[in-house]
Amino acid sequence: MAVCVNVWSEKTDKDGRYIHILKNDAFIKAITKPITAKHTELAQKANPEKLDKVYQIFLEQLKLKPFHADKLLDYRLLSDATIALNLYASIPENKDFEKALTAVLFEVSDLSECAGFYADEVGNWKITYCPDGFFVPCRNIKGQIVALQIRLDDPKDNKFIWFSSGNKEKGSSPIIPLHYAKPDLIKQTSKLVITGGLLKADICAERLECAVAGIAGAGVSIERAREYINELKTEFPMIQQVSLAPDADWRERKGVRTAFMNLQIALTESEIETKVLQWKKELGKGLDDVFNTKLINEEGY
Repeated sequence: MAVCVNVWSEKTDKDGRYIHILKNDAFIKAITKPITAKHTELAQKANPEKLDKVYQIFLEQLKLKPFHADKLLDYRLLSDATIALNLYASIPENKDFEKALTAVLFEVSDLSECAGFYADEVGNWKITYCPDGFFVPCRNIKGQIVALQIRLDDPKDNKFIWFSSGNKEKGSSPIIPLHYAKPDLIKQTSKLVITGGLLKADICAERLECAVAGIAGAGVSIERAREYINELKTEFPMIQQVSLAPDADWRERKGVRTAFMNLQIALTESEIETKVLQWKKELGKGLDDVFNTKLINEEGY
């Protein structure tokens, strides 16, 4: 049994705190009502086909610096093939950004509503400022790149930020779907693993050799969770089982706890078999860390 003041339950103690019954150290089964969570509403965006074309061309013009490649190879244990296929790319010097922008504009002349790009005061297309780091593509259920995250070299509060131009002329904030790694494997296995984060999903998909989805934002409302699961069933009607794999500290992080509980509710409503993957904290914080045979360095790579 557990008692808390944040997560709703039908049972309360004499002080009004919520009582939860824990079974097999898994998710709190007493929760029967959706939990409210903030999520980004989809504003006017370019369509996924346009975004995919723009971001594919853009990333193909950029290079992955040896420093970032070594981190992905040595600490994240991704293969050369996966690194190349996923189009990770380092934030370059301004002149290389300009070359990449020129290549994009040669194919797509109007970058309106493509997050990360904007028009200056005379109508010339520009790229929003990017701190040092590398791009991690966010792919939707069809494998299209619809947004870019930046893994920061020198993170302060957050390790990842979005490539965004929502506050600029003809710019946009990014679409934030579930990020899918190797979604076509659902056709073979009828299974999916959902974890937290884009890069984490990419790593787990390679190590598990199965489809993995990563929650790209901090909050998942019950409405958004239902959208995600309805999309999953529509695109892959053969789906039979989804395993939820939140980080080992999910109980201490309200946003993570809410997101995965709402996903569990949506999956139950859709009558999809749901499992929860858990492990001892000493094995690692995330599922990707459990697979990692090397120690993560102090910067958290």
